[in-house]
Amino acid sequence: MRNSSQWSSSGRIQTVFLHALPFGGAIWDDTRAALPVDSIAPDLYPFGSDLGAWADGVLELCTGDELLIVGCSVGASCAFEILHRAPERVGALVIVDDVLGAAG
Repeated sequence: MRNSSQWSSSGRIQTVFLHALPFGGAIWDDTRAALPVDSIAPDLYPFGSDLGAWADGVLELCTGDELLIVGCSVGASCAFEILHRAPERVGALVIVDDVLGAAG
């Protein structure tokens, strides 16, 4: 992930919205409709049953050169997994109500 001085405007930026459980990508419909940006909000469940499978599935769907990822709850955990797997593609993370460390 890059800092703000490294954020590139030369590539195509795509915003990725990742939902909380037990919801699906549709929870982001109103937000996506209000923003004039290229974005996706996939349902995570069809990709498999763990964060790694979800991250891989999301990365396969993404067409942007750089990703701005918004993750809510377990979607935030998936966002961090995407960052771990493809740091060169992630320009920014927005974490909403994360569950990281909740089991502690």
